[in-house]
Amino acid sequence: LFPLVHAADPTFDPSAKALSLLQAVMLFTCAVVAEETTYRGYALVALEERVGAVRAVVITSLAYALLAPGPTWPPKVWALGFGLLAAGVRRWRGSLWPVALVHLSASLAPKLLSGDSF
Repeated sequence: LFPLVHAADPTFDPSAKALSLLQAVMLFTCAVVAEETTYRGYALVALEERVGAVRAVVITSLAYALLAPGPTWPPKVWALGFGLLAAGVRRWRGSLWPVALVHLSASLAPKLLSGDSF
């Protein structure tokens, strides 16, 4: 969702330093649900039927990585790794819940570990 939010508000800070804990939880929960439903929910399942599991995992992970925030490669490489892991967990567990919880935790970790007051 970052590209859409950034297009609407170029001053948006994706590090969430300016957000309260409640705002961060709400924002990231919405983003995680949207991303996981799109990539590991719909796209992964639809592609598996057409191109097989391995190709579906790679395609959805690449798409997820290419849309990662920022123009530099380190976040995109991290997103590719996360996408591969998330798709693997999704296929292994058969549910989006474990992936969504890990994704939400990873998104909130910088806010929770920064020492900012809430």
